[in-house]
Amino acid sequence: MPGVVAYTAVAGAYPPAAAVAGGWLWTMAMHTFSAIPDIEPDREAGIRTTATLLGQGRTYAYCAVVWAAAAAAFALVHPFLGAVLGVYPLLVAGIVAADVAVDRAYWWFPAINTVVGAVLTMAALWVMLYA
Repeated sequence: MPGVVAYTAVAGAYPPAAAVAGGWLWTMAMHTFSAIPDIEPDREAGIRTTATLLGQGRTYAYCAVVWAAAAAAFALVHPFLGAVLGVYPLLVAGIVAADVAVDRAYWWFPAINTVVGAVLTMAALWVMLYA
């Protein structure tokens, strides 16, 4: 919601509904992905999460599908946004295919999120300066 408020304050209009939906979906997937390393401790503590309900394999699939839906929603705003955010379901597929431990892969995401954010920021600046 802070992004919606900031966009509205700067642009004087609400952001596109597809962008809000895409942001919501992206956050759902990221939050669920971050719960994968905690599946066993959460189960032992009696904590019910999407990840404890689905288990590791199905949670990976859930995250990939939800991230793909987020990319599709952002593609409705601009194809470039969808293409950049399409990296997330590909990352999940790569993690699963390479059988990378989730405890290891989880710690890649701050760097991945930083790179994706930088690409989106640089693209926006490019458009503002040269369009």
